[in-house]
Amino acid sequence: MLASTTLLALLLLANVLSTTSSAQDIAAHGTTNNPIYLDVHPVNTTSFLESLRKLPLSSFRLTNDKDRTRVGIIGQDLARIIPDAVSILPDQTLPTPKKKNKGEAAQTTSTTLRNFPSVNDGLVFMYSVGATQELAKLMDRLLNDNDDQMERISSIFSEINHFEQLLTLTTGENSALRMKEAASKAAIIKNEMELELLRAKHEQERAEMTRASEEEQLRKNEEMTLARIKREDEAARLQAERAMLAKFEASQRIEKAKIE
Repeated sequence: MLASTTLLALLLLANVLSTTSSAQDIAAHGTTNNPIYLDVHPVNTTSFLESLRKLPLSSFRLTNDKDRTRVGIIGQDLARIIPDAVSILPDQTLPTPKKKNKGEAAQTTSTTLRNFPSVNDGLVFMYSVGATQELAKLMDRLLNDNDDQMERISSIFSEINHFEQLLTLTTGENSALRMKEAASKAAIIKNEMELELLRAKHEQERAEMTRASEEEQLRKNEEMTLARIKREDEAARLQAERAMLAKFEASQRIEKAKIE
């Protein structure tokens, strides 16, 4: 859990740093006369936790890479729950790994997909941050409720001890009736105490299940972000290789033309 929290903090820091060139730029231009961020308002994150709870994770294969099974969020599913996190691209070119025979170098081609649902991993990640904050608020409320319940239980035990003392000290003609009345009250108080304990146990179990679910969701989002960065790096590398190859072929043609 500590490693997951550290990775989450690093990803959040990288996302913030990507919006500015350097800390010096912020100091130089982020003044009151020339602000960087405009119309800054707190976001209402009350629905973020429920949105992520409804968001299904699926295993799937992409048309350009049919041999690889992935785990993630389907664009159409995400669009129904967080519409702003999905953009439909008319054409999207993706690298297509080509199977290589033994001894051959790896080759990569490209496939153009139509109406490609592009997922905004950054927005999904920020929804995860908001949902985590809501989960933290829920945990705080549960802890406060638990403290109140413990105080109530302590008060109930004090009342039970008081009734037991009354039962011990009661004498005379009405002692039997008073004992029955005190026993009835003690039984009622004990039942209330058991109900309070049961409710506290159910609330704690629910909070633990919710926290485990949200931690799993954050881990999946982190994996999706890292996978997207890797895909973008691979696409950039392929584009650079194609450009270098085109320049080399052009120079070869020029040299050949000079010789002729």
